[in-house]
Amino acid sequence: MNFEDYRSPKRFDSVSNSLEDHSHHSLEGEDNYTKVVRQYKNDDSKIEEEEEKLKRQNEQDRIDFWNNKIEKQKKKIQIETTKLERMEQDRNNEEEMCKRRQKLFDEKTRIRRTRNTDRNRIKTKKLMQKLKKEGVSLD
Repeated sequence: MNFEDYRSPKRFDSVSNSLEDHSHHSLEGEDNYTKVVRQYKNDDSKIEEEEEKLKRQNEQDRIDFWNNKIEKQKKKIQIETTKLERMEQDRNNEEEMCKRRQKLFDEKTRIRRTRNTDRNRIKTKKLMQKLKKEGVSLD
């Protein structure tokens, strides 16, 4: 009998019929044939349990695999998002610094011009006083 015959459900039917024929025997006085049949049934149920267990384990492994992949992708996305946020913040900071520099430069230029104007006014005033002392009139 090959492996497929061993696994076939037909085999159980014939064994069940055979067991029913011998059901009048007590378990203590069970013959070898009945013991072998019971052992085959136990082995088959163990094999089926193992197959079910493996199927469940494979399914769980597959689920775990995809969950891990999803988690890794989430982490990558989070890292990229953080990088982009930092870049945006840096760019905003740089723009703010440029505005501050421009404002300071404008203020410095205004002060410089005011000083120059004040100097020129003072020079002009001194020159006018000097010319007035000398008796030159510009009016």
